Amino acid sequence: VAAALAAYESVLKLKPDYNAAALNLVELYSVLHDDQGGDKAKAELYATKLEEMDEIFGSKARLLIMPEDTDEVEYWKKVLDSHEGNAAVLEELGKAYMGTEMIEDCVACFEKAVAADPAYSTLFLDLGRYYVMTTWRDASKEEMTMPASEKAINRYLESDPLTPLKAFSMGLLAKVKRGMKDEEGAKEIAVKANEIDAYYSKAFAIPPLVLFEHPAKVSLSHKYMLRPF
Repeated sequence: VAAALAAYESVLKLKPDYNAAALNLVELYSVLHDDQGGDKAKAELYATKLEEMDEIFGSKARLLIMPEDTDEVEYWKKVLDSHEGNAAVLEELGKAYMGTEMIEDCVACFEKAVAADPAYSTLFLDLGRYYVMTTWRDASKEEMTMPASEKAINRYLESDPLTPLKAFSMGLLAKVKRGMKDEEGAKEIAVKANEIDAYYSKAFAIPPLVLFEHPAKVSLSHKYMLRPF
């Protein structure tokens, strides 16, 4: 953890306005306990700086240091009032709905986010993964959740993703088909995934887009480190 914190802080020395790195620091400093490397004072410091530089990154940072019982749905609704139609805010609101299992509202937010910016189409992969995780928690729901997962993943595939992500998505879809007891369909899709990219990620987490960007490009994308979505 200390090495990670030092690395992010060194990034900010090179590029003080690198909001994603600052937000990673807020998350680590705020979520981890003191004996794990956390530091509430430093989290507040970086959150305040982010609020001064970027309203949306600042909103993400502020929420991280707020009490755990904060109503995240209401929080992001208020932010959306000031940033109507913003894809990043719609993503956060959708995931807040997801966290409270208000899945229809979550899907509506994701649809609006992708309509505003097609780059957010990976949200449908998050949705597909959510349904799989729901099945893990409660197998009695699988007749609803697994077909819903299949639908969400296919929705993502319609966006014509990058080759490695297309293969990853099909690999995930094969797992879903297997969960639906469709072994023949699972094998067929798995074969196609390997034909597209034999080295696609077999992990459950979505490979971040930064992996497929030019090494000289400074990626401005952000993903939470300690949250499942």
